[in-house]
Amino acid sequence: MLTKWLASNEQNNLPHYAGFYIGAGGLVVNDKNEILTIQERYTLLNKSRWKLPGGLVDPNEPIVEAAIREVQEETGVKTEFVSLLSIRQMSHYRFGCSDLYFVCLLRPLSDKLSPDHQEVKECKWMDIQEFLSQDLVPVNRMIVEDYLKGVLLPVQVGVTQIPHYRKGLPSMQFYTLQEKLHQLPKSNI
Repeated sequence: MLTKWLASNEQNNLPHYAGFYIGAGGLVVNDKNEILTIQERYTLLNKSRWKLPGGLVDPNEPIVEAAIREVQEETGVKTEFVSLLSIRQMSHYRFGCSDLYFVCLLRPLSDKLSPDHQEVKECKWMDIQEFLSQDLVPVNRMIVEDYLKGVLLPVQVGVTQIPHYRKGLPSMQFYTLQEKLHQLPKSNI
């Protein structure tokens, strides 16, 4: 973005360009205590690893909707939101921007796999312990291990829709600690 501050006796207070990529993904856990995993068709290191499905959030798209959409686009599995599981921030990403990535815990509404072969090499339901035994990107391992630690906790981070303070704009999503309403399958660990 090219700008020129005209006042020579004042500090330039124009905001910098948008400095974040925002992504969302899902940890989808079924009744058999399996998680939905993918291998990407194209990788930076030419090494295909199992990972959780997810991708970039579209402009003005709520995080929860993005996570649900990305999972369905990549795997064909329809899901519903359970809770926000984790947030990762990475500095010095592409073009000097930061990358925020939100992982939602999702419950499957179907189990039929229909991968998007333009993006995904393979997808499958995988036992949690089998997934953890793989050569994983460390953040994927941490997400699943943190899920296992939190399964027995009585609270989760849920989302509430609240009216926007400016008339005519869509409601805002407010993420807060909430009492768990539904229990997911308990880990065998």
